[in-house]
Amino acid sequence: MAGKEVRSYILKEFGDDITQLWRSRELLEDIEKEVETIKSKLSEKRHSLSAEAHGIRRDCDVAIGQANSLVEERFVNEFAALNSHLEQARPLAESVSSLVNQVADLEKCKKYLQWISKVNQLSSAIKECVDAASHSSALDYLENMLHISKTLQTSSCSHLKTWVDHTVNHWHDQLKKKLSSEFSLILESLNWPIITTTKSVPLPQAELSNLQQKLHDSFGYLLRLGQRELATSGADFQQQLVISLPIEMMVIPLRKRFKYHFYGKRPTNVIGKPEWYMRQVMNWLRDHSKFLVTIIQPVMDSLNCRSTAKMEFTKAMLNLAADKFSYDSPKLCEDGNLLSHAVDEILLFHQELNISHDFPTSQLNIFHLLTEERFFNKWLEVEKQNAQQKLKAFVSSPTAWCLQYKDMQDVDEQRVPECAETLMTFLFSIEGRYKYISNFSCQRQFVDLQKELLVVFSDELINTAKLEAKNAISQHFIVLINAANYVLTVVREKADQPFFIAFHKQTCKEMGMDVDGVFSETEVLYIDVKQEMLENLAHTVVDTFKTKSKPYMKEKWQVMASRDGALSLELSSSACDMLATLRLQMEIIHKELAVALFQSFWIHVAEKIDEYLYKEVVCSLFFNEAGAKQLHFDITRNLFLLFSEYTSKPENFFKLTKESCHLLTLLQGSGVLLREVLLTSVKAASNSSADADAETCLIDVGVHKLTRQQALAVLMRRVDWLQS
Repeated sequence: MAGKEVRSYILKEFGDDITQLWRSRELLEDIEKEVETIKSKLSEKRHSLSAEAHGIRRDCDVAIGQANSLVEERFVNEFAALNSHLEQARPLAESVSSLVNQVADLEKCKKYLQWISKVNQLSSAIKECVDAASHSSALDYLENMLHISKTLQTSSCSHLKTWVDHTVNHWHDQLKKKLSSEFSLILESLNWPIITTTKSVPLPQAELSNLQQKLHDSFGYLLRLGQRELATSGADFQQQLVISLPIEMMVIPLRKRFKYHFYGKRPTNVIGKPEWYMRQVMNWLRDHSKFLVTIIQPVMDSLNCRSTAKMEFTKAMLNLAADKFSYDSPKLCEDGNLLSHAVDEILLFHQELNISHDFPTSQLNIFHLLTEERFFNKWLEVEKQNAQQKLKAFVSSPTAWCLQYKDMQDVDEQRVPECAETLMTFLFSIEGRYKYISNFSCQRQFVDLQKELLVVFSDELINTAKLEAKNAISQHFIVLINAANYVLTVVREKADQPFFIAFHKQTCKEMGMDVDGVFSETEVLYIDVKQEMLENLAHTVVDTFKTKSKPYMKEKWQVMASRDGALSLELSSSACDMLATLRLQMEIIHKELAVALFQSFWIHVAEKIDEYLYKEVVCSLFFNEAGAKQLHFDITRNLFLLFSEYTSKPENFFKLTKESCHLLTLLQGSGVLLREVLLTSVKAASNSSADADAETCLIDVGVHKLTRQQALAVLMRRVDWLQS
């Protein structure tokens, strides 16, 4: 817009006459003057406005100050008036507040008296019902009273709560006493408890039916009454089997008999005979089983009980045994033999419960007593001492290293020594003593004890092996190898059992990471012990063979006289002692060493002898035709025959020697030609064609194990071919 105005102004001043442009300077000067004039006027106006605004602001400040003074004066007056009014009203307010508090207190007293009245009314009603033998109604009123007690738990009226709780407990005890008395009379009429020394008389059917109905009603009343005890005890129904009140009542006469016989100074109370009271418990379970199943269980089924009568009764009987064991435990801990015997009896007790009564292990509270710190530490100490003593006895026995099944040696492939068999049987019998304990920490300490004993036994094997090392080819040394192998086999089998698999998983969970198997370290230890002794045995055999072979190596193979025909050949006299000794040693080892171990052992020995014959005989000596044939005969007809007892093709385990003998006994033309082909191949290092020809020629003559260089070295041992 400004651009158009400027353009119009210039056109107006100059028009279309360009000759007037000289006036442009004058026009610019006039405009600048006019701008200065306008600026001067604006400055004067600004100063004028600033002074006016300052005056207005001053007037506003004065007005605000006056307003504040008026407001403050008004507030002071109003506040003074209000205080005066409050002072005048204070007596009235205090009077009203006192009346309000009195009304509130009266309301509380009213409520307090109402609760007392309700409880008293319920107490009277319960008393009337008890007197009238209306047990169902009495239980209803007691439940209402119990509800009141629960409602008052948040109240601060401690005396009222205490009084109500005492009242509830009073009527609960009265009802329990009344109902228990009636229940006991009914049980007596039904010949409970069953004592084998007394003979019961069968009841008439009508009387039996009447008693069963009374039993049903009385059992139900006690069951309802028992629910309060379960609720106040906080029992975990999911984790443990709860014994109902009626079953507890049924156990009372048996508990009295139990305490009479197994506490105090009765001759049946013997600290060293825990099997006596455990046997009594088992007898009672057996004698009362039929009554529980046929009489009590139908009643519990009709009342929709969760558990079974037999299961609850069994738990109650176990509580008797557990209480007795806990009572005796301080004295048991003073004597390791008594303690060990008691644990053995508990294990037998548990096994019989599982077999005869199918009782769950998780409910065996007598086992939980074994994990109490004071008792468990002593138990573990006794187990360690006992295990160490037995281990020492096992290995020091005169028959310790004799075969356990020497009379069945034909079927005893592992050739297990007596001490190893006895040790492993004892060692893993310990497992049966702790596997039912639910405490993982206790289980782990027992597993550590097992592994510790295995380490001690391995040390015994190592020390004994060192003493027998000079006489390795003996029954005593070989049986040490069998012992290590047997322990290793059993440990591996145990590690794969469900209990130890679950134990390993729990160990990983506790550690927060994957760890080696339970017996991994033990397995590695026994593998090393076994391998070291096997290697020692193999070295003894091979070293003896080397020693006996020295005369054989001194034979004049390169100038040996030829014999007519293969039938005229016979074993070299210098090889007789060498092979006879080898046969004798292998027979001893074959007889004494475990079958599985011997299978790998003789192969290992064969390979070492094969390597020795190849290096020290074939590649170190020279042969003529007769010498080569004699060597071939000694090896293939005698050495191989020795090992034919263990395999149908012994030559497969002496490949170096077999192929060397075959090359040495080639016909002269074939041998010389093959030698030249191999020589050409070896000299032409990078000639693939020559290499292929050489490999083909070796395969054609039946050589697969020896390399081209090795085969050439063998052929060069024929002195009569060197001249060709």
